[in-house]
Amino acid sequence: DPSPSVSWEKDGLPVDTVNSRYRIGPAGFQLLIIQAEPSQAGIYTCLAYSKAG
Repeated sequence: DPSPSVSWEKDGLPVDTVNSRYRIGPAGFQLLIIQAEPSQAGIYTCLAYSKAG
């Protein structure tokens, strides 16, 4: 089974994981928000893609 590639979106836009307030967990399936602020509220979506479909 091929491993999926994972990305994150907030309100339909890619999450800036270079931003120091966001951390991605080891497998990519966890998004950690460091010192969350009201401006970071929204709908977060984890997107997983695999060559297997």
